[in-house]
Amino acid sequence: CARTCAFGALDIKNGLAIVNPDVCTGCGACAKVCPRSLIKIVPRKHKLHIRCSSLDKGPVVRKICSNGCIGCSICVKLEGSETLAMNGALARVDYDKEPVKNEAIVGKCPDKCIVKIG
Repeated sequence: CARTCAFGALDIKNGLAIVNPDVCTGCGACAKVCPRSLIKIVPRKHKLHIRCSSLDKGPVVRKICSNGCIGCSICVKLEGSETLAMNGALARVDYDKEPVKNEAIVGKCPDKCIVKIG
């Protein structure tokens, strides 16, 4: 995916694709070539993101990733809106809705898979 980006907006760090939002044009080339469909194009107005796509339960996630969502649902309870919801054992942001407003969820996430960008 990083090699596909004509704008140099992606870097791979610790096995994760990291997007530089100041350089990204939102063309979607990286998302199209991602073999595991992990890269999503999201509106710039959304600043909080969950950097996990695993639908596995907590113990399985922890074996393979130190920053994966373990399904504790703390973030969903703190946010209290339809924008952030659980999809099985994975917290998900619905980017078609208004952005997540409670930035305190970043610090409350036990595995630090929620990040603020921008």
